[in-house]
Amino acid sequence: MGVDEDSYYRSTLAPMTEARAFYEKFMAEQSVFADREKRRYERLAIVRLLVFFGWVALLIVLFTTQLLWGLAFFILSLPLLAWGVRWHLAIGRAAEAAEIRALLADRERAALAHDFSLFDGGQDFLEPTHPYALDLDLFGPHSLFQFLNRTVTAPGRRRLAPP
Repeated sequence: MGVDEDSYYRSTLAPMTEARAFYEKFMAEQSVFADREKRRYERLAIVRLLVFFGWVALLIVLFTTQLLWGLAFFILSLPLLAWGVRWHLAIGRAAEAAEIRALLADRERAALAHDFSLFDGGQDFLEPTHPYALDLDLFGPHSLFQFLNRTVTAPGRRRLAPP
């Protein structure tokens, strides 16, 4: 192997190593973020439960002593409780989204290493009655569909497969 061939191989492999490093870093960042948000979500679940019990206890006390004060407290505090629930659920969604991004980055990292087994091969699109279907490797394990497939939804998967 000459000097020119060696530099050619290094220049063509450089983008692959950069992409691999990017996906590894991204996967690690998203995993850390997901773990942190899950812990935050779990802590807030306990706080939310305690706040709810305190809110109900205060409502009971206010309604039994002063009906008008209890009604006013209920009307004014209900939007705050709803906001807290929405905020808590948003944290849970952020944790789930980060987990999904980490999983996608892991799959892309595996694809860069030529391991496409994590992607769907579209076996259900295979037509065994077609004379060349098995020879062309369009669907199934180690197929063109599996090589190209990055879909995560059923409509996207159907769109990738030819009619």
